[in-house]
Amino acid sequence: MLELPLFIARVPYGFPSSPQDYVELWLDLIGTAVVELTAKGQSITKGNILYELERIAASSSDIQVKTHALDAAKLLRKHNHVKMD
Repeated sequence: MLELPLFIARVPYGFPSSPQDYVELWLDLIGTAVVELTAKGQSITKGNILYELERIAASSSDIQVKTHALDAAKLLRKHNHVKMD
């Protein structure tokens, strides 16, 4: 399993300061979910990515990771034009 707080280290002080920083964090988390799924040998589908993001949020003790993982899942759900299935 990957060390997830690493993605927060890209932003100074661990806090996003602009909308672009938030988007970068969410994309990093989606990428982390894809890497995790690939490592497990699972297919890369929108449903699997959503499940993995929710698993990441549930398994983390870091409130920032939980919040951003759930936000990334919300972003992926919101944009129905993203067709992966």
